[in-house]
Amino acid sequence: MAKARKSVYFTIDALLSASLLAIGVLLLSSSYISETTPPSNNYFAGDFLAVLSNLKVREANSSSISEMIVSGDITKLNNSILEQIGELWAEGNEAEARNITQEFIGLYLPENIGIGFYIDDEPVYVREKTNYNSVTSRRRLVSGIQKNRTTDGFVARAIAIRTRKNNSLVVPGDVITSAVEKSPSGNNQNQVNITYDVYIPDNTTLLGSRWFIEAAWSGIRFDAYLNGQFVGSSSPSDNGQKNFNDLNAYLGKGHNNASVLFKFGNANNPEGGDDGASHFVVNYTTTAVNTLGNLNKKYLALVNSNASVRYKKPIFVAGNINSINIYLNVTAQNVSLNYTLDGNNYFISKKNASSGNLTWSNDEIVSALASNGHSLSSLNNKYFWFVFDIDTYNARETKGPGRQVRKNSYVEIDATSTIGNIYGMIDVTKLVPVYSYQTQCSGGFSDFYRNLSWRFNVSNYTIPFMTDSQLAWLYLTGTDPSQVAKANQNVLYQHPASPLIREFARFGYTNEGSYFVNGINNYSLVFGSGYCIDPRYSLVTHTFLLNNFVGYGGTFSSLAGAKDDAEQRLDDKLGDFVNAVEISSDVIVLSRIPSMWGPSVMEIRIWQ
Repeated sequence: MAKARKSVYFTIDALLSASLLAIGVLLLSSSYISETTPPSNNYFAGDFLAVLSNLKVREANSSSISEMIVSGDITKLNNSILEQIGELWAEGNEAEARNITQEFIGLYLPENIGIGFYIDDEPVYVREKTNYNSVTSRRRLVSGIQKNRTTDGFVARAIAIRTRKNNSLVVPGDVITSAVEKSPSGNNQNQVNITYDVYIPDNTTLLGSRWFIEAAWSGIRFDAYLNGQFVGSSSPSDNGQKNFNDLNAYLGKGHNNASVLFKFGNANNPEGGDDGASHFVVNYTTTAVNTLGNLNKKYLALVNSNASVRYKKPIFVAGNINSINIYLNVTAQNVSLNYTLDGNNYFISKKNASSGNLTWSNDEIVSALASNGHSLSSLNNKYFWFVFDIDTYNARETKGPGRQVRKNSYVEIDATSTIGNIYGMIDVTKLVPVYSYQTQCSGGFSDFYRNLSWRFNVSNYTIPFMTDSQLAWLYLTGTDPSQVAKANQNVLYQHPASPLIREFARFGYTNEGSYFVNGINNYSLVFGSGYCIDPRYSLVTHTFLLNNFVGYGGTFSSLAGAKDDAEQRLDDKLGDFVNAVEISSDVIVLSRIPSMWGPSVMEIRIWQ
């Protein structure tokens, strides 16, 4: 069934009015952009392109353009500024195109943000910004103009200038533990507080939310809070697990605090904390194009405890890693850092934490990797872990001074995506339901299984970005179970011969090895005796990308026929994932050989 579509048509008067309005918005916006939150970049990028699209060369108060008109280098005074920049670039006048772009950016956008202007992904002008929290991208299509020709037909292309998509946000828990039992046994009166950040974009409509919490040990009890409001507690009968549903009333737009207070349960359960299976899920619709967040920074949760803390942070980078830097803000005497790769743990260094702020530079990390026969490329497109011991770690210890992992503790990774620039494309993340689970585990673990699979579809229109999984795992200490992970028929990991992964809490893959195929894809896990997964509380997500435009199609005898064809092709491309709320169509009149200059996709990216 075709979705509702809305085409946009402007008269000359409407164009001029829109231009003046857009300029006014930009002038007002530039006075407060430095104080707004990152989502405001969406408006600056879109408004800037609107100005360049609607403002004519003859109307522009520009020294660069005036000089080129006088010199005869610009003759089409009815061109929009965007068309003129593209025409200069296509004709090889890169310097002139860059000068005009730089002049207008200086007029309408603040100096404290990074900006890049591109044509068909080639940079026209870039103002770098090394430190940033968000990247926003907006695109426009610019077509050639033909005059005084006999009409032989019409061809059209279309771009969705405003969309709404159904999306899923998953905030997975990390493996974080601290003693709640003293040596050799008994309650040490310690309580471990862990807080995760659940960020919900401003322009969203919540559909549903749920929160699954699993303690590090089955006997541990806990209380759950959302934004300081009590949600509920576990009981001894919950066996260290609890699922909370219908939480929309506790949530707001922006940052939300999801806090769990882990407490002593009973003897022989020495550690409170998260075993890595906990997760928060929000299903929503949004008009935001990019919702993957900042892929460069992997933030640590906030942790408070009166015992030493072991924090195992899983890292998954979809791309080629160029550098890694680590920043910690802690309350502790010292911090030891290790990394875990393919089941093996490697020491990096131990640092004094009396100042509270610690840094591990890329040079330090690269040196530690090299000493173990690894490099940054060893970490590409797979899960690895950084392990932080906040003071010398003991699973059982007497309650002592407070230890904290505070705000702005994160792993910063500069990486290059293997599929090119992902900003400006529509990203969609979908939960993948479990397809099958077999070979039930024995004993008191009848809800756990050893053979599991998930299935999802990849269409010709989508670009697979990554498949991620968070698993509710069970390992029987002292066993040596076989482990196999497959993408379709491709073996991603296998023990033996690779080392045993004791905490198979996270696993993911990208298309680096052509692991995705068009059509039905199968992701499967097979374990030997001694390892099991609970399918009820395990998550698999598939993230893919969509372009928000279609190129020129067939030739039609009427303008309306060409437009309808372009809009239908765009609708088919976006499929059931994205609704094109507003569509702009470009139509070209054909007579024999069309006269068009080549670059057509104009894009602005803003780093802030």
